[in-house]
Amino acid sequence: MDDRDETLRADNRYIRTVMRESLLERDDETQLARAWRDDHDEKALHRLVIAYSRLVISIASKFRHYGLPLGDLIQEGNIGIMQAASRFDPDREVRFSTYSVWWIRASIQDFV
Repeated sequence: MDDRDETLRADNRYIRTVMRESLLERDDETQLARAWRDDHDEKALHRLVIAYSRLVISIASKFRHYGLPLGDLIQEGNIGIMQAASRFDPDREVRFSTYSVWWIRASIQDFV
């Protein structure tokens, strides 16, 4: 088995794991975002980011035609979702998924 096969297997395991995570209801999302913003609750941040990691995978997969490894694109998208989480204001009437799309895409585009 070569490194490329192992990388593909790792990417597939990660994608399967992320896709099993349930999405958040608006109230849960707001509560987690407030816990992160107000109390720096890392568990809340982790849950918020993991719940929307499927969004990172979806956006990253649209950049595959650039010839870059999907795993690298996903990691850049993860940087973007972390930036979104750090800047997100849960008191606005915007869902985290909507807000984070711009940050995810921008991070991947900077990488590409």
